[in-house]
Amino acid sequence: MRLLVIETVLSSPEQYFPQALEDHGFRVHSARDPVEAKWLGSHGDYAGILLEADPRDADRYSILRAIRRTKSTPVLVLTERDTVASRLQGIHFGANDFLVRPFEPAELVNRVHALLLASKPKSQRVRFANLEIDLEARTCWRNGKSVQLTRTEFALFVALLRRPAQVLSRAALFDEVWRTVARSEDNVLEVTMRRLRVKLDNPFEVKLLHTVRGVGYMLDDRSTREPELTAFPQGAPHQAARRSALDGSRSSPRVTGRVSLQVGQMAENNAANGMRTDVWRRNNAWVSGSGPATIIFAHGFGCDQTMWRLMAPLFRGRFRTVLFDHVGSGGSDLSAYEPRQYNTLQKYADDINELLDEVASRQVVFVGHSVSAMIGMLADLAKPGRIVGHVMIGPSPCYVNDGDYIGGFERADIDELLSTLKNNYLGWSKSMAPVIMGAPDRPALGRELADSFCRTNPEIAEHFARVTFLSDYRDRLPELQTPSLILQCDDDVIAPTTVGAFMHQVMPRSILRVIENIGHCPHLSAPGVCIESMEEFLSTVC
Repeated sequence: MRLLVIETVLSSPEQYFPQALEDHGFRVHSARDPVEAKWLGSHGDYAGILLEADPRDADRYSILRAIRRTKSTPVLVLTERDTVASRLQGIHFGANDFLVRPFEPAELVNRVHALLLASKPKSQRVRFANLEIDLEARTCWRNGKSVQLTRTEFALFVALLRRPAQVLSRAALFDEVWRTVARSEDNVLEVTMRRLRVKLDNPFEVKLLHTVRGVGYMLDDRSTREPELTAFPQGAPHQAARRSALDGSRSSPRVTGRVSLQVGQMAENNAANGMRTDVWRRNNAWVSGSGPATIIFAHGFGCDQTMWRLMAPLFRGRFRTVLFDHVGSGGSDLSAYEPRQYNTLQKYADDINELLDEVASRQVVFVGHSVSAMIGMLADLAKPGRIVGHVMIGPSPCYVNDGDYIGGFERADIDELLSTLKNNYLGWSKSMAPVIMGAPDRPALGRELADSFCRTNPEIAEHFARVTFLSDYRDRLPELQTPSLILQCDDDVIAPTTVGAFMHQVMPRSILRVIENIGHCPHLSAPGVCIESMEEFLSTVC
């Protein structure tokens, strides 16, 4: 059972309490930054929230007010002072219970159990399509017929049920169902999914359990949505393309599958948006939302468009959004990958401009993570005037130290990294992904990044890494006249703070915001801060 602990007050070692909760079977996620706490509390899926309220802070319930705008998750307020006025104020803003410091760990655990028990809804029955599920009794019916599931099958089914029409990765399902790390040699997930299909899907005409090859699984009712589109499944590897990319042939793969629009993931038909089939097929591009401006999200090395799942949906109501995969990544057409063409970042920038030619005649905001920040800059410099703003997350124009410039790596470090990538890419991916991700209190994010690395073709990944880490675009930065927001983590092994400071100094219309966060992927580990910063920036350029 997942708990969110909002620790806005620094606790002394003897007062630190999350360990006591973990010892009693709870999975604790801690948030210390108020912006991140508001975002996680308002959007996260938690059984309960523990909120530390500083009695010296006049606005101590601002986080609680933000959570209550969207969530009814039970909240236990921890405070050092428990006056009647303070309790009444907290209750007014939505607190369910209070606990005064100092307290014993056993008292805290019992109070949390009581809070969750009291807040449990009277009915635990959930309906999806022609399924009915009793979460309390762990029973399931389809078309009125009882379906007997084992404890593990039920847990896997509920994990998918909580996020319908959303692809869940192998790593995410292992973490939620088996509370362990997914290993390549383990097939327990595949076996359990096969048994689940035999019981829930095979006896019925309409299938609800779907495999997205190379990505994961999803629960989705595709029988009631019209129209269907001929498209490439997001993140699905095209086997013919993989073979042709590896053996040097350039024949186009024949794709016959049809996929439906996914709820909340795609609001418009790509064809209706005027996109040429060859362009959106090449980059597995998806256009959704509407508005006066377009936001295009570009992923970094070893990743794909799914890395924007915590940010992109929040802008679809006000902007047209574009998600895509760089050629060689995710669900892109691998037959389009030619190493000689993609020997510099400029070819990736040319792809961006071809995409924008199809979908965005109006003003565009380019959101680029890591190397894609430079790709976006090159696209802008090649066709100035269309991009009205850049959001650069963890950018770096040059990764190699050079005199007074500190890029983070010596040339020997880069050479060793590239050698390891070439000789043992999977081993490098599994060991380095948690370091690159950071987020030490959320190891599942590191495993997700490792899975993303491992899905990438090793030869393409090694070549893209060489192009990325040996690039140097410092001399182009002063040319960029477009307003740019630089989001820099204060503890990033890939792009140290010296890089962000250098870019801000030489880019004439840049804003630098340093985020208190560990890792290179704040759009996953600290999305609330990124969204807040981006919203403020958008108000100045759109």
